Amino acid sequence: MIGNSTAEYVWVVFWATILNSVGPISVLYCILATYFSRLPRLPLYWAIVETVFYIITLVYRYHHIQRPAVHPLLTSKAERSVLFDRCLATTHDVEHYISKWFLNAPLSAIKRENVKEWFRWAFMNTDEFDASYDEEVNSYVKRLEKKIGTEFEQGRSDVKCLRLTLDKVNALHRSLTWYMVRVLALFEQKTCTNQMTPQCIFVVDALTHTYLRFHSFQFYRASVSHTVKILPPRPHAFVASQHSKSHDISYWYRPHTSTTELPILFLHGIGVGLYPYMEFLKEMNQGRRKEDGDIGILAVEILSISSRLTSPILPRAEMCQQLRDILDHHQYHKFVMVSHS
Repeated sequence: MIGNSTAEYVWVVFWATILNSVGPISVLYCILATYFSRLPRLPLYWAIVETVFYIITLVYRYHHIQRPAVHPLLTSKAERSVLFDRCLATTHDVEHYISKWFLNAPLSAIKRENVKEWFRWAFMNTDEFDASYDEEVNSYVKRLEKKIGTEFEQGRSDVKCLRLTLDKVNALHRSLTWYMVRVLALFEQKTCTNQMTPQCIFVVDALTHTYLRFHSFQFYRASVSHTVKILPPRPHAFVASQHSKSHDISYWYRPHTSTTELPILFLHGIGVGLYPYMEFLKEMNQGRRKEDGDIGILAVEILSISSRLTSPILPRAEMCQQLRDILDHHQYHKFVMVSHS
């Protein structure tokens, strides 16, 4: 984890600014190169690559990612009602919860139509008024009012609620250099010192591969058609001898030999993949007696949340099915799931 000192903050902001500026600077360099032929050729070649990448991603950003998300199939009215009651029952400070969804607006500033708009997104996956849902939405509002002990004023105010799958995506351009070189903050827990080092994602992949292989993990690659879509490239994935039973999911596997413990399914969080968890995965079997056997570990790689350009994350049903295929292949019928967000 990154530290919170002023020096570390300045360091990260400095590198983020530099790497974020590569695209526009490359465009400027290409323009200048048309008027000044004596500019160095090697930087020009990279500037051309970055300029093309900048234009492609700029078009993609303003057209593709602004589309509404593909929502799952709408559940039944009865299922939505059960879900609403469950959410309401497990929210302890309802007023604070609502305020946060409305970007810290006080409850007094939120009117009935604002709440209905929020509920239409949260439970119907839409921002459009549909008379067939109005009675249901009104029932949710009344149940909420009963919970908080007050009624919302009629009408609509200018407050805005978060609707994560419908709101505009305020994306920043990331240069090709950003994907090839990323500033990582590595926290050394054993020495309690912070080290800020530029790390290449390509090198991070190689380090992770070498480290896990050394500690008895086997790499199972996804399909070739999926692997070729990953940037930076992963050469070790093309030469891996073990093939995943999933088309889209690669993973690391350590055989389970323990007769007293269950194996582990590990799902990492947003970041750079399994690199920050290498020590953790190794230490799961430290201190065990040989006669007790090893706890099996199946560590899944979710590359779409791992600072890489790749295919979109799988829909929930498909993700679960492909995980089941992998678990069945290794006969993981009972296991402990460990995850980090």
